[in-house]
Amino acid sequence: MNEKDVQKALAFLGDDLIEKGEYETVQRRTPKTYWRRGLIAAVLAATLAVGCAAAYLVSMDGLFLADKSYTQGVRYREDGSKIPPTEKVMRYLSVTGPEGSRNQLASQEWFDYKQSCTAAPDENFTKPKEYADYMGITSQEMLDKLEEICRKYDLKPAGDVEIFQMWDGDLFARQLGIDSLSANGDVLRLEFGGARVVECGNFNASFQAIYRGTQQEYKMTLQYDYRDKDYFSDVIQTVADVEEAQQSVLTLPGGEEVLMVQEKGGNVYFLHDRADAFITVTVKNVGINWDSPSDVLSRQELEQLAFAVDFQVKPTAIGNMEQVRQQLEVSRQNAENWREDPAQKEKRKAEQEKNENKTSFAALISQIRENEDYFVTYRNPLYKDFWDTMEYALLDVNGDGQEDLLLGREGYINEIWTMQDGITCRVTATANRGYMCQGNVFEEYVFLDGCPYHLYFQIEGGEQKPIESVMYRGDKGTWVLEGEETVWEQQPITEEEAMERIASFKRLPITMQPVKDYPME
Repeated sequence: MNEKDVQKALAFLGDDLIEKGEYETVQRRTPKTYWRRGLIAAVLAATLAVGCAAAYLVSMDGLFLADKSYTQGVRYREDGSKIPPTEKVMRYLSVTGPEGSRNQLASQEWFDYKQSCTAAPDENFTKPKEYADYMGITSQEMLDKLEEICRKYDLKPAGDVEIFQMWDGDLFARQLGIDSLSANGDVLRLEFGGARVVECGNFNASFQAIYRGTQQEYKMTLQYDYRDKDYFSDVIQTVADVEEAQQSVLTLPGGEEVLMVQEKGGNVYFLHDRADAFITVTVKNVGINWDSPSDVLSRQELEQLAFAVDFQVKPTAIGNMEQVRQQLEVSRQNAENWREDPAQKEKRKAEQEKNENKTSFAALISQIRENEDYFVTYRNPLYKDFWDTMEYALLDVNGDGQEDLLLGREGYINEIWTMQDGITCRVTATANRGYMCQGNVFEEYVFLDGCPYHLYFQIEGGEQKPIESVMYRGDKGTWVLEGEETVWEQQPITEEEAMERIASFKRLPITMQPVKDYPME
């Protein structure tokens, strides 16, 4: 465990795999299609067959629960023009088993029940621990219905639940008996980010993944969801804008089939049905039409990524959840009390000074070229292929009368270095688009899913200080301002006010040149 581990927060749990409350405007299949499905379901329900052929997973139709119409609010194009509200369809999939299986039938019945349930929440109701895994049970009536479904389809309740934080990775592996969820460590490395673990062994775990593709190395968020078919699960996978989604079937080296679904917004889902379990792997922001083209994976890279995931894991059930909670508490206290070993701290400081503290920009550039791995690992992934792809410019960015070193790609500024007391000093960094504005202001610009986000920083000496940020909240359909005026809370503003704020920071035209053309003498 290191300082970076302690400072991170658990922010990766798969909320898109967790059922969230109410569903409105749910569209059903046509009566003819539903009658056919109902006949198949009735036959299979009578036998309560556990194993189901992988052939059911040739498309999302084999996992269908319902469609929901929704309106995507106003979005923007990069040129500032508006995309009007658009009607779209959200699809709900059963990620517990394919069509006709007892798991899918149980999920469908519970899903339908929650659509029509009118039971008022009971403040005095306490959900038994063995049903802790299930969201939205607020009354005895709902619990009775869930117990009825479990009996009907011969499924057991999953049991108690506990959250593992990012520093609990070793404990997570020991408790579930999982060495790794990567089938090929040379291609896919996983750094534990946190998990929701159920007593029966079901889990939803999140990882920061480093994937070595065919052309480059990618960093991404990967979520792994495991559901044992002996237990009822209410987990539902949603696919936004399903009419624009792409799907295909991949065949793993062992012959197993995986259904790959790509959302237009960039998320990719790998769905694998086993005789004993259903596995969903979600990879964030790598698919079709994702707003960062350099992060979009090709079909070949996605297939290679699927091959690098271990779809054959079999976690061990947790025998004593209270004991696990005690171990988690010890782990939390150790994390809070963690202090870096003085010797290691000095070693790290010496390594930083050796690489970063130079007497000229030419010496710094030479060091980056010679020890690129250090700068890629500890400073900015965009330093990769530094000598062949990085660009530079010289400009006084802090008003001290000396030229500072700007580094970046494609005309954007990603790193700024100044000279402080005769030594190179790193001032700011971003993997997004960076610009210099009038008045020694640095702007970091992010454009995701039709939502622009502008962050402004004042450059003073060898430091940057936040000024304010202006962003469009697509989920709320409003612009917001965040800064000292709002006590760093998001304050809604009009579009006109947002445009005025953005226009007040005038970007400077800067010509970048290849870093290999820097005068090294």
